[in-house]
Amino acid sequence: MIKVALMIKNKLINESIRTYLSSLPKCNFEIDGTSGNTLSNPNIILFDPPSLKETKPEALPNCAKILLDTGLLEQELIFLIVYYKLAGVFETNTPPELISKCLEVVSKGELWISKNLIKKLCILLQRRFKLLDLLKKVTVI
Repeated sequence: MIKVALMIKNKLINESIRTYLSSLPKCNFEIDGTSGNTLSNPNIILFDPPSLKETKPEALPNCAKILLDTGLLEQELIFLIVYYKLAGVFETNTPPELISKCLEVVSKGELWISKNLIKKLCILLQRRFKLLDLLKKVTVI
């Protein structure tokens, strides 16, 4: 069973995701998303940006983290992926059936991040490595 904790401030989105996942015919999710309920040792936590930004990475349990991107700027999204070591990102217009697939994929240790974002992450890392190589060649006087 996949234990999913929902940390989404928007109550409508939170309740919609919880209701959808609970209604799946072959549901193998244990979901926490309503006030008063707590889920111990979740496998996955699904965040929205405000909830994620209020949380320090070291305060999070050792589990996969997925972000519901509500229209963040690309640079901010890339920062959040790296800083919080996110295992997945999906947008608010993601079809519901892909949300459950995302949770299943991430629960197996795989990433759920668009190819476009992965390419941009690679470009960013490549630039940083080039900069590090240049800094190694600089002579300090």
